[in-house]
Amino acid sequence: MKTDSNIFILMNDFSEKLIGVQVSAIQRSKIFYEFITKNIEIVTTKFNKNIIQFSQLHMRRYALHDNINSKNLYVDILGMKDWNSGKTDIGKMFNHYYSEKISDFHEKYYDPQNNLKMYIVYSNKNETSEINYINHFNNKKKAKRDHFLSNSLILSQYLTHDGKIKREEYFDNNGISRIIKEYEDNKISIIYLNNKYGIIEKTFPNESELIAWWLVNFVIKKNSIFIVDGGPHHIIPLKLINNIKVISVLHSNHIRSGEDPLTGNFNSSERKNLLATPNSVNACVILTDEQKQDIENRLDSHCLLYTIPHPNLNLTPNKNLDSRDYDKLIIISRLEKEKNITEAIDIMQLVISKHPRKKLYIYGDGSEKDMLRNLISEKKLDDSIFLMGYTSDISKELNDATLFLMTSLYESFGLSISESLSHGVPVLSYDFKYGPGTLIKNDENGFLIENRNINLAANTIIQYYNDLERIRIMIDNAYESVNWLSGENISKLWVNLFKKIQ
Repeated sequence: MKTDSNIFILMNDFSEKLIGVQVSAIQRSKIFYEFITKNIEIVTTKFNKNIIQFSQLHMRRYALHDNINSKNLYVDILGMKDWNSGKTDIGKMFNHYYSEKISDFHEKYYDPQNNLKMYIVYSNKNETSEINYINHFNNKKKAKRDHFLSNSLILSQYLTHDGKIKREEYFDNNGISRIIKEYEDNKISIIYLNNKYGIIEKTFPNESELIAWWLVNFVIKKNSIFIVDGGPHHIIPLKLINNIKVISVLHSNHIRSGEDPLTGNFNSSERKNLLATPNSVNACVILTDEQKQDIENRLDSHCLLYTIPHPNLNLTPNKNLDSRDYDKLIIISRLEKEKNITEAIDIMQLVISKHPRKKLYIYGDGSEKDMLRNLISEKKLDDSIFLMGYTSDISKELNDATLFLMTSLYESFGLSISESLSHGVPVLSYDFKYGPGTLIKNDENGFLIENRNINLAANTIIQYYNDLERIRIMIDNAYESVNWLSGENISKLWVNLFKKIQ
């Protein structure tokens, strides 16, 4: 079960707080290395000054082999792996200004006429006074933002009067400007690539052509296959390159929330065009058979569709009910509208009326955090529902829980469902498209509830907690129900796909 191809997993970024798309890409690289090929690299294209730190952190967290390489466009061009700590001293640079300390990490600088000139944000404020970024002001308006890495300037952003970016300059570890981006109406108009002496070497009309140039010169090898974890726009640079294979992974619903799979609007015209064009990519990977079937029924012609779910790599020892917190329910989710956490709170309000000791712990972050906190307080549930924020070690929390709630409006697979089941946590989920029906066997390892039926969901939970023996059996069933998602099994599906496109 091997391939002689060089596999590149292309994703946008190694952010500090990983989302499901990034987790699945990392896990896939792990099973590829173990079961398919040692020629595997993770490739990212977004600027992130902390990407080396974050990538190493997550690769350790998911126990990736040291030989799995991680490459990034800006790391290569700016020489970030060789970055040395600078000696920027704001006080000495601007000693004719006077400062006002706002907090341990925030400081303002004024000129002798009391005009605000700089607002400094520190990563840490100690003997080294490491700077995160500096906002520069002119005539009371922000005119420029400087970003620092280890107290050396790495990026300058020049702003228009209305706060839009008009120019970006990226500096290498020697302080040389290597990449310059000019903007018009908030869109890139031209990109200059300078050599190590700061002399213009190339120009690009857009980001895609810069990425394609970098891939050709720094990444691509013989027999290259790129697996794209992201939207269709991530595929554009690859279309500019000859003699490579491209596989797109569809992580989300292809239609808009609540619309009919056969008649509703696609979630984007770019996604529709990619799916409906036979030669758009070499293959499109869909996470469930149900979604693959709906796409085939919807489109007269389409790219090669292949069903490959996410692997489940949890290897934690089984824990029975007696070693868990009997009253602990859990949600792992981004706090965004499509995750529909408000209805989970409504469900818990009904559950608590019958089981007042039950607690719901919600792990994740997002734009709806403040709204959800206020809703919890309005319903006087502060002692029963807790917003725990993002955690990098969810395994410990799952090992203590006895039920997982999923009230999303839509998903494509439900990575958190499989992760919960692999920790022996039965899942109660709305029966939406797509994912829950693939993973949950009703009344065996969880519950599939009519979509948006709050009362049925609450009554199901209430009855679940009335029967201890039922909980014990469902915990055991949960563990067993994801065995088919083992790394070895999922790797076989990928090898079959590689053979098909070669």
